[in-house]
Amino acid sequence: MCICLTTGLFVLLLAGAVALGAGAAPSSATGAVSVGTDSGEFVGADSYALQKAADEVARRFPTGGGTLLIGPGTYTMYDSLHIRVPMTVRGAGPSTILKKGPAFARVRLAQDFDLSEYVAVVADASALRPGMGITIKDRKQQHGWGANVRTIVAIAGNQITLDRRPERDYAHADEAWVQSSFPILSARNISDVAIEDLTVDGNIAENRDAFLDGCRGGGIYLHEARRCIIRRCTVRNYNGDGFSWQTTDGVLVEDCCAEGNANLGFHPGTGSPRTIVRNCRAVRNGSMGLFLCWGVRHGTFENNVLEDSASYGISIGHKDTDNLFVNNQVRRNGVGGVHFREEPEFNAGHRCTLRGNVIEDNGTAGKAGFGVKIEGATRDTVLEGNTIRDTRPQGKRTQLIAVEVGPRASGVVIRPDNRIEGELRNVGG
Repeated sequence: MCICLTTGLFVLLLAGAVALGAGAAPSSATGAVSVGTDSGEFVGADSYALQKAADEVARRFPTGGGTLLIGPGTYTMYDSLHIRVPMTVRGAGPSTILKKGPAFARVRLAQDFDLSEYVAVVADASALRPGMGITIKDRKQQHGWGANVRTIVAIAGNQITLDRRPERDYAHADEAWVQSSFPILSARNISDVAIEDLTVDGNIAENRDAFLDGCRGGGIYLHEARRCIIRRCTVRNYNGDGFSWQTTDGVLVEDCCAEGNANLGFHPGTGSPRTIVRNCRAVRNGSMGLFLCWGVRHGTFENNVLEDSASYGISIGHKDTDNLFVNNQVRRNGVGGVHFREEPEFNAGHRCTLRGNVIEDNGTAGKAGFGVKIEGATRDTVLEGNTIRDTRPQGKRTQLIAVEVGPRASGVVIRPDNRIEGELRNVGG
């Protein structure tokens, strides 16, 4: 269900969101700026208060080194919390909740919106407000990099001015529209950011019509980022991916949880070498637990629990080479445990190692499931020390295929120290 904020309510929230705490001492000596729902240098309970505080950190420490402290409470998000300089963003643990506000219904564009423009003309701007985050789409550009996420900075009649020009042309003839979707916490074109000790709630119940996939968004989203850390964070109920980091290098995600998101749990991709994901959980996500997209190389994925997602626990594919998967638990996923996707030899996920993982009880979607499936012209996959099994009683088992090697895969090494129960299938004979 889509719910629009009334004008009065929105103005009241905006007016009260960014009040500076009375008598609060500046915190530049400690390198921290605090924001809270009832105390702190900045007082407020929404994205406007958070952004004011983050911008103050950037003002005091323009080259980095500051900390944004977010106190306990629930903060309603009408746009991303944009991190624009190197800093630490630290909540108070699970009690710090950044929750997406209700989505408005789609708003159609009244004319084409071209990549040279900052101003878009919509059919009816009554549901829109300055400071809102939006995504621009059309019928041909709804997914991947075709969508663009922006912030409304001004409205005049039915003309909305955005913070940045789009990277695509959007055609009225293709039913172009804007919708209320954006990352809840976003760090773009940046390095040395740490995000710690908070919960993102995507409020999917009030955002059913505002899906945004992981190329342009996620509950926590990094783009063109280097040497960033996400730790002890939860993303739940987001209408898209939980955690997404695209075109990054050296990202560490640890002790995090992605739960109940509409699409992927953890999504590194679009050229993201040297990723580390460890001690994380992906639970009941709508597609996959851990999805290596394009060009995820030389990564380490260890001690994670990837369970109860609709399709695969782990998916590996396009140029995702030289990765290590160690001591993960991959279980009860709908279709299978670990899937190497169909790719030609020059694009396949070569030289990956699965070591010490427990891959069990997959295939809950009703079809014969598998533990590991290696498709495409994938080369030199190594399985060592894994346990691949179905622990359920006879007659209720669905992970019937332990390992399936496709007809074009080659150089697969299954060492004797694996404990394997179920069929070993070599499709190529």
